[in-house]
Amino acid sequence: MALMLTSLASSTSATEDGASWLDWNAPPECQNTAEVERRLESLLDHPVDRALLPRARAKLQWLEGKWQLDVTVQVEGSRRRQVTVSHCADAFDVIALALALVLEPKNDLGMTHSAEAEATAEVSAEATNEQPMSNVTVSLEPPRPSAEATIMDRPSAIEATTLASFSLRGAALSDLMAFPEPQLGGAVSAVLTSGPLALELEAGALRSSPVRFPAAAEDVRFWTGFGTLAGCVTTSFGAVVSWSACAGAQAGLVVASELGGAGRQPSATWLAAELGTGPTLSLEPWLQPYLRLNGLALLTRHEFALAGGRAVHRLPRATLQLELGLSFALTDF
Repeated sequence: MALMLTSLASSTSATEDGASWLDWNAPPECQNTAEVERRLESLLDHPVDRALLPRARAKLQWLEGKWQLDVTVQVEGSRRRQVTVSHCADAFDVIALALALVLEPKNDLGMTHSAEAEATAEVSAEATNEQPMSNVTVSLEPPRPSAEATIMDRPSAIEATTLASFSLRGAALSDLMAFPEPQLGGAVSAVLTSGPLALELEAGALRSSPVRFPAAAEDVRFWTGFGTLAGCVTTSFGAVVSWSACAGAQAGLVVASELGGAGRQPSATWLAAELGTGPTLSLEPWLQPYLRLNGLALLTRHEFALAGGRAVHRLPRATLQLELGLSFALTDF
């Protein structure tokens, strides 16, 4: 079974129009540097020379059940603004405001108490030669939509990306206790994620090394093929580390393959309840390595016997599976 967490974000270092002063780490729908420039010009009430704009970074990510915007402006050090926003239009407003306060700190910027787009900003500074920007609570009135306005002006733009994300995962897998020799193999899974919740569908296959039973004439190799359906809840510990807890069920088939002799292949159903937990690292918005330890309670216990009827192995009541893999985020809905 593979881990949730996908990320709803994708990063880029330049926008489609070639602008390089603003680095984005956000959902593709929110990467619109031209719109930020338009709103900045509206706040300052005059055109802006792009060459004079300070270097800035904008990171928009889903944390603790809400969208968090982190804006850093490089001007004689770093000035940072952290804001909770509800859609892309608010993010554009906050970035434009942060730049405007740096470019023209004495300008009132035409602020009003409109309730259309409110953002509460907790500001911290890392500047070495500047005083920190003070904490502010502002209300922004977005410019009126024009014929040239993009779909990003619509408040529903980011909500469309928060419904769900889809990712594929591949993992190395081992079963440590079900058979006399550990089984090794792999698994692939598809994961549908919405906020901290995820639904996982996995297929896996395992095989053991040859096993020699004292009363058997031939070695035996055990094979297991299974499918897993599970639901997961993920808790984030900062922007890099998260932890998932999952519950589900495995169903499949286990085969004992005789290596020689008559080549017998007795088989039995494999059915187990599963509980899993483990960490995930967000190296990139689209790439997440993960580790999962799954505990299985076997709901069916079968015996494997020699041709004469003597039992040589019985499935245990429980086993452990260890999974190490990579998750690749493919798309958002």
